[in-house]
Amino acid sequence: MSKVEYQNFKNFLFDQNNKKFISTTVIPEQLGEGWVKEIKVDRNIFLVKSDIALNKSMQLDTKSTIDGFVLMFHLEGEMQYKSLLSNYKIEHKSGFMAVSIVNNEKGTHKLMGMKNLLIVVKKEFLEQNLSKDTYKKLFLYLEKRNFHLLLKHKKTEPLTAILVNEIYNTKYQGDLERVFIHSKVLEILFIELNNIFENNKKNIDNSKLKLDNYDVNAIKRAKEVLLDNMQNPPSVIELAKYVKLNEFKLKTGFKQVFKITPYKLLHEHRMKVAKKLLENGDLNATEVANKIGYKYVHNFSKVFKEEFNVLPKDLMAKRKHTF
Repeated sequence: MSKVEYQNFKNFLFDQNNKKFISTTVIPEQLGEGWVKEIKVDRNIFLVKSDIALNKSMQLDTKSTIDGFVLMFHLEGEMQYKSLLSNYKIEHKSGFMAVSIVNNEKGTHKLMGMKNLLIVVKKEFLEQNLSKDTYKKLFLYLEKRNFHLLLKHKKTEPLTAILVNEIYNTKYQGDLERVFIHSKVLEILFIELNNIFENNKKNIDNSKLKLDNYDVNAIKRAKEVLLDNMQNPPSVIELAKYVKLNEFKLKTGFKQVFKITPYKLLHEHRMKVAKKLLENGDLNATEVANKIGYKYVHNFSKVFKEEFNVLPKDLMAKRKHTF
């Protein structure tokens, strides 16, 4: 097995002083083919997209001074990772994800080819958006040095997988790409933080979130805007700006007030409207799909079947018409 030093993949980890939105490293021809893209989502959130096919299995030694909340989504291929500072080790497989807390890590990767997406959230983001009590209970490990704690390693859940693939395969460029990636990363982050809170039975309550009357009214207004525009719903960033809340408070507060995430609520509303139209209206499946915000009817049919265990066309066949 060949050994490759860090400098051959200089942008694989994060350069704190790099002000570019996207920095790309192309794999040298003598090693194989592919690329690694580092994306600076904002000052406290970083993302790396990788598509690598090496000529032979290699060992890659890396180190990072970033301390934070790390989410790794492995799309294709296999990769083994072993920390050189702790007992942490893991084998990444296609379709799996790992969520970790990391502080000053140094380790060894063994790989030949892979496609993955890595999200790193610095502890400053967590400190700014979580109460001191919640931060201490769940992320106090970030105060330790040379630490790596695995919180979850499992098959990526369907909703998260959709968001990951949207980020990885986005066709947007420039400012639109920045806005799109930022909104999707925040959705993924919310889902995973919420899972941590629920799994530890330490959900954030009203006092910890510090929701005042303005916040609650803004969240209720956000719900109205979201449902009124189901055909072309606003992004998280657009919705947050409209009701004048930061994105994280909007998403977390929305779940607290309504016991459901914004886009799960939107999904349920769309399905209820679609079912009513298919049962009682005169629209075909394509027209119903477009009316509730689905561009492609086959995507609509798939999610409708998952929701109600019946295809739209079969529900339409049961319509009762009077003449």
